[in-house]
Amino acid sequence: MSAKRPNILFLMTDEQRCDSMGCYGSPWAMTPNLDAIANRGVRFDQALTPAPVCGPARAALLTGQHVPRTGVWHNKSGACGLPLLTEHFAKAGYATASFGKHHYCNTHQAFAIEENHLMSDHVKPLGFTDPTREKACDVFHHPIGQSPWILAGRFPEDESQTAEHMAVDAAVNWLTSHLSEHAPDPFFLRLSFNAPHTPVCPPSPFDTCIAADAIGLPACSDAMPDSAPAWIRNMLKHYAGTHTYTDTQRRRIRQCYYGQMAYADAQFGRLLDWMHDRDLLTNTIIAFVSDHGTHLADYGLVQKQSFYRVSVNVPFFITDMRIVDGDVHRVCEPVSTLSLMPTLMQMVDLPIPDTVGASSLVSAMKQGKHDPNLPVFSALTMGSSDLSHDRLVLVQCGDWKLALNLDVEPYDGWLCNVHDDPLELTNRYDDPGCVDVVKQLTQSIEDFV
Repeated sequence: MSAKRPNILFLMTDEQRCDSMGCYGSPWAMTPNLDAIANRGVRFDQALTPAPVCGPARAALLTGQHVPRTGVWHNKSGACGLPLLTEHFAKAGYATASFGKHHYCNTHQAFAIEENHLMSDHVKPLGFTDPTREKACDVFHHPIGQSPWILAGRFPEDESQTAEHMAVDAAVNWLTSHLSEHAPDPFFLRLSFNAPHTPVCPPSPFDTCIAADAIGLPACSDAMPDSAPAWIRNMLKHYAGTHTYTDTQRRRIRQCYYGQMAYADAQFGRLLDWMHDRDLLTNTIIAFVSDHGTHLADYGLVQKQSFYRVSVNVPFFITDMRIVDGDVHRVCEPVSTLSLMPTLMQMVDLPIPDTVGASSLVSAMKQGKHDPNLPVFSALTMGSSDLSHDRLVLVQCGDWKLALNLDVEPYDGWLCNVHDDPLELTNRYDDPGCVDVVKQLTQSIEDFV
């Protein structure tokens, strides 16, 4: 297929950690399809989400605006009316479509065609449609707090009935129609999975395809570190804490989570194979990102809503399939996934609006280096879980991360140097030797909001 501009295939997951992929160095991950694409392109090793919760992150990604600008601070914030960057692709002649999970919290529709495949008819976040089948499927619910999420289990039906499988079928059907009716036009296709987000119930054999004892238990899995910010100790722990879990339960939720990601990889692979067989990849840019990460008993928590690496850092890579063997394959400095859309716009020669809140990463992709002194931000409130509406903001600049609760006096702060303290166990906010760092980063946050 030929086109004046390259096609774009935007692959997305929800609640995915970096250690769920082999290309990020995980010894237990089973993601051969995504790894192959990532290893051909440019991988960002420190990619931070604009918000470690679904709706705010997705609203930011598609508008190119940070949380304070979108006004979407949590999943119940409602919709913003900011322009969506996908509109620029449509105006340039792209056929646009999205299949799977949307949840981008906007009053406008981002893609010309949108088809929802969020969850199956058989499994919901808090239980099976037929609860009598849960025992046979080895289902484990979060046992404390107000939300008994399914954190482990086996899908009760054939895999063809999963939302991910149906989303791939829908994408294939749309591409088939596009090729027959509008073949000269480039396409912008997003395939967005809910996986590996809860409910974590991969179909057989993926629920056991990775041995539970092959997956390491995280540091601080049985107790929250004393250095945790007050909003985590006082609120999130009582909502999403794992202090009542056994090690067997911790291993099981991790086994199913990584198995769910292995299944998602297989489904992405199904689409990639179909496109390869029809020569649809040679003129295509593939972008992959997740909206945020998750805890899997790390720091005594499940789910997200923290600024620890496992929650705020996500897998992110861009591969231009027109380039057979590029010179750069990694960018190690911190970047924001908010740069995704501006980067794609520059790659296909579209002008980037001056109002966009993040810069393109094309230069970093060519040089293999991003400016480490540029601040990267993330923000949310815990309104999604009705815990608090205090504004929580993170800035990372180089190796330093500062998180502040801006709605208490004085600010509740957490400071960490990820180079010296990769497990993020020491809070240096009150360290006399860090006064200048705290002052500089606090000013960055105040300017940001």
